Amino acid sequence: MTLSLRAYSSVDELPRGAWDQLVRDCHASIFFDTHILDGMHHHSIETPLAARYFAIADRDELVAVAAAHAIRYSVWWQFYEQNACDDVFRAPWITMPTTITWNGNVPLRAGSDPGEIAAMLVAAGRQFARDQGAVALGITNVTRDAPLTAPLRALADLPVFFDNNAVLAMHASFDAYLASLDGYTRRELQRLRRRAAERGCRWVTYRPADYPPGIFDKLLVLANAAAIRYDQDPEYDMAMLTALAAPPSARLLIAVAEGEPVGFFLIHEDADTLYVQAGGWDVSRKELSAFVTLFHDVVQEAHELHKKTIEFGRTNYKFKRKHGCHFVPLYGLFYLTELADEGLRDRLLSVQRARSDYVRDGGGDPTLLT
Repeated sequence: MTLSLRAYSSVDELPRGAWDQLVRDCHASIFFDTHILDGMHHHSIETPLAARYFAIADRDELVAVAAAHAIRYSVWWQFYEQNACDDVFRAPWITMPTTITWNGNVPLRAGSDPGEIAAMLVAAGRQFARDQGAVALGITNVTRDAPLTAPLRALADLPVFFDNNAVLAMHASFDAYLASLDGYTRRELQRLRRRAAERGCRWVTYRPADYPPGIFDKLLVLANAAAIRYDQDPEYDMAMLTALAAPPSARLLIAVAEGEPVGFFLIHEDADTLYVQAGGWDVSRKELSAFVTLFHDVVQEAHELHKKTIEFGRTNYKFKRKHGCHFVPLYGLFYLTELADEGLRDRLLSVQRARSDYVRDGGGDPTLLT
């Protein structure tokens, strides 16, 4: 095997066909698709200072790809700083991939050497960090069983537990899924869906070509409602939300009442999985149970589409467990540069302690990566 690494400074330079084919061949997360990378590169609310896209090839065949961004602050990181310590990095740092992604496992072609590829990615990422005056490279949201995790962990200064990705495996049918729930949960899910319908709520799925004019003005308010309610920075702006909803893989599932959206999910689709990337709902319309009914409908739709799984991402652990999800722990592997101050390691470990407690208390899986 003769490996070479090429670094691109813009998503516009990527060999899109070969890159996306590798993502499909590896059954990697949809978040590595170049259409989504394009939206994050040009319209991310993180406003990256710089980007590098790494493509490792064995002669002419791509075998691994990764996306890295130099950022000073991310609104997606504020959730991890909460109840831990503010301003963890206090300087630019490198995130690979973006912090919005909840599955950061690098697409790796079968038969490739994980150890050699891990070493190449870490070396390239560290150099990018030095070039940007960054204090650390963070390979974020990796899972324990991914092929590259062990060799990446061996090279890291420290692993940090972040969160859980809630994953729901499909059943033979939607009725079979409902039958798998305990009696109370099943009846409550159906009752809330029926009550919302009786009060005039309906659920509509739109593909990008069919998005109603002006809909994103309303969805943006819903998408940021939770952050604003908890006195956090808004997680989306108009450019980013519309960019994430633009790829061919995207769809919007919207709950509508009295002609107005009261909740929505932004969903991406690949051959096997639906990814619920974003969403929001009007908490003043509690009688419509928008989140619960959207959950009901996306699970029903996934069964009708013969998908294997739905990835629901972070938070709401107790609800998701009660409704059949299992949890995949997510970790960050950190590689500190010479610019890191003496307290950075301790601040990252404070994040881990706070996040472990938060996930455990919320009903998730806080298993650490040792």
